[in-house]
Amino acid sequence: MLFHSEHRHVLYTVLVCLVAASPLRAQPLTRSEEHPSSNPYREMKHWGLTLHPAADIMLTYDSNAWLNEEGEEESDLFMDLVLGLSGRFTSGRNSLTLGGWYRMRRYDEISRLDSEDWTLTLDGVIGGEFFGLSDRWTVRPRAAYSKTMDYTHDADELLLHDEEDGMVPMGRPDRELQRRLMLGIDAHGTPTDKTHLDLGYGYRRIRFEREDLLDDVTHRVGGRISLNATERTRLLLAGNMAEMKNDGLDDAARKYALRLGGQHRRTVKLSLNAEAGYYWFEADDSDVDREGISIQARAVWRMTEKTQLSLAGRNSMELAEDDPGNARQVWSATAALRHRITSRLWWDTAVGYRHEDYNRPSPPPDMDIDIRGRPRREVPLGERPFRDPEREFIDRTVKQYFGRLGAQYWVTTFASVRATGTYEITEDNVIGDYDQYRLTLAARVAF
Repeated sequence: MLFHSEHRHVLYTVLVCLVAASPLRAQPLTRSEEHPSSNPYREMKHWGLTLHPAADIMLTYDSNAWLNEEGEEESDLFMDLVLGLSGRFTSGRNSLTLGGWYRMRRYDEISRLDSEDWTLTLDGVIGGEFFGLSDRWTVRPRAAYSKTMDYTHDADELLLHDEEDGMVPMGRPDRELQRRLMLGIDAHGTPTDKTHLDLGYGYRRIRFEREDLLDDVTHRVGGRISLNATERTRLLLAGNMAEMKNDGLDDAARKYALRLGGQHRRTVKLSLNAEAGYYWFEADDSDVDREGISIQARAVWRMTEKTQLSLAGRNSMELAEDDPGNARQVWSATAALRHRITSRLWWDTAVGYRHEDYNRPSPPPDMDIDIRGRPRREVPLGERPFRDPEREFIDRTVKQYFGRLGAQYWVTTFASVRATGTYEITEDNVIGDYDQYRLTLAARVAF
């Protein structure tokens, strides 16, 4: 271990005093990066109440509905019907948005995968004149609750969320029936003319329907302080503290990180944000302990008025959903290019990579119900164990590659059609490799 116990209390103190992390938000359940163009005709009032109903119908061809290995794939068509409604009350700098959507999915042949999902969200912005806040501070409370069967294919943009987190979730657990609760509150302010301070708390709870997947609860607290070094450059100190618990650990695991970095706007069109530092991850189970380099980086280049290129990368520690007592280090990176051909027509493309390195060896699948000998569709949900503890354990690594190409055309002010193709390759030396592509045609009405 690079940090001995007598040194760690110093770092703990720094973290507690700073509440140091990148600004932490209860991430919304929508995925604005999946369809990154919100309605360009939608205008927000500076005062008053606005209602935004929306409807989406999607037809998707899925080449591997069960995410099985080569030779076991089963393709199918499914249709999504999504109904959404957002209401936003705005008063100057303050606003409150309530939203919800309902999705009904029906497969052509694999009726066991039919589902009905829904999401509820709340998003607030509190500025000056409330709770004694000065004009230098803004507070944002957030909440979201959902029941979903396919977290990677959720309805987007229907609830007026502006966040664009390019890290698209990938993997088998994201395609399982689950309930998600996310809560958070952020505070952003400028204590002085040259300093910026971001503080935040986030809570996430995930509960899977299947008994062999591990439920997850995570608390995060953090903040970031930055100093204007020049007109274009900020220096910053950031980090995070997180407590993570799932059914595979007797006690919660803890992660700490401390990073130094900078933000630089090279030109009006090019901005860079990079942070690098150190993290350590520990639990009462010593097999989970780990430490290493912590990084986050993002670059945005507005190549022209109509074209934008975004690059992002980071690493993190996560608890495993399907291997009790195990954790993994995750490295991920994405690149997205967007181009608006006309005021009504745009296209985008993106690629992503994710690498998971597990802390300790994992037991392999039980061969009696492994997908090689028994198709997953024949095993009832909640009764398919992934592991056979009697066999030799394997050092587990997972590599995932993701690509997307899409186009959208606004037929009228509030109606659009779009086409999207996605392709994913997963190499998992324990559960098994698979690849999948999806082709989607969709029509949307959003006011």
